[in-house]
Amino acid sequence: MTGSKGGVTSNNNAVLAARLSYFLNLDGPNMAINTACSSGLVAVHQACQSLRNGECDTAIVAGANLLITSENYNSMDKAGMLSADGKCYAFDKRANGMVPAEAVAVIVLKRLSKA
Repeated sequence: MTGSKGGVTSNNNAVLAARLSYFLNLDGPNMAINTACSSGLVAVHQACQSLRNGECDTAIVAGANLLITSENYNSMDKAGMLSADGKCYAFDKRANGMVPAEAVAVIVLKRLSKA
């Protein structure tokens, strides 16, 4: 038994990715990618590379960001990470911080010849 209320998968994204594959009865490797703000883009890139290299026929990329409590938001604010004007300019010289938000997204990718 773990010390947290969330159980064994609550703080381990690698276990969560494996459980999702198991639940969906998927074959092949699975991985959790955490590169902070670019995780979704890095995951899509990795999936495309695996498809191009013939390592898989289908890739599922999923991501979620949930702001369940104000604790993380307050910590980001104290660390000076948040945008002063509340606007996000990703990959832009005007970028002055981040604007955290909640999101869940899933995409299924296949090679065009198999789609």
